[in-house]
Amino acid sequence: MSRIKRKIFFNENTEITLREAYEKFIQQKKVLNVSPDTIDYYNDCWRYFTDFIDQDTLCNQIDEDSIMDYLVHLRETKPNISDITVNTYLRAIRAIFYNFMKKGFVEEFKIQMIRAEKKIKETYTDEELVRLLEKPDIKKVGFAEYRNWVIITYLLGTGNRSRTMCNVKIGDIDFVNHEIKLKTTKNNKQYIIPLATSLEKILLEYLQYRNGSDDDYLFCNQYGERMSRDTHYNFNAKLKKL
Repeated sequence: MSRIKRKIFFNENTEITLREAYEKFIQQKKVLNVSPDTIDYYNDCWRYFTDFIDQDTLCNQIDEDSIMDYLVHLRETKPNISDITVNTYLRAIRAIFYNFMKKGFVEEFKIQMIRAEKKIKETYTDEELVRLLEKPDIKKVGFAEYRNWVIITYLLGTGNRSRTMCNVKIGDIDFVNHEIKLKTTKNNKQYIIPLATSLEKILLEYLQYRNGSDDDYLFCNQYGERMSRDTHYNFNAKLKKL
């Protein structure tokens, strides 16, 4: 009777650390062209988690109790943290560890979101909204304040995410066909959206002051350079109230 031949494998998954597993996770996400903002989100949430559990801990030592202990840690170290914020951190950790489980780094277990009541967002009053959308006097304000007003009207007129807006270049605005080409989107697909007549007039006037070539970013700082991440995050926070 012939014997079945079996190959010998080394089970490298049993001795992998959190640090090593996370590096593999991020590498995979980058290969899949996950957006830089999403990578930053994972990194931030992972940093909070590994402030509690050392990154040199072996993956096979993590279980459901470890996640529950981490939630207790969040509550104790951030006493004013909301349930929604806890779930924001937890959602990333769940995605990361489910990836680890799929690769065999961690024994399978469930990670459940906590119950969180959604709060009604505070919105602008009619008076605040009028002030926000009122065109500034170009003779009395600097470029940055004028640009901010144009950005707000652009975001409201297109529904673009701030990251998409910050990556629009002057050459992406097609005034002949009344279209805007969007090359940086959440799902990494390119789109062409219509350019409203009212927004078109605003952009034409804005470009008289902004100048620049087709390869320059539409919205820039006062030196004509690309805006920083902090600047467009501030716009994102402001518009969430609208």
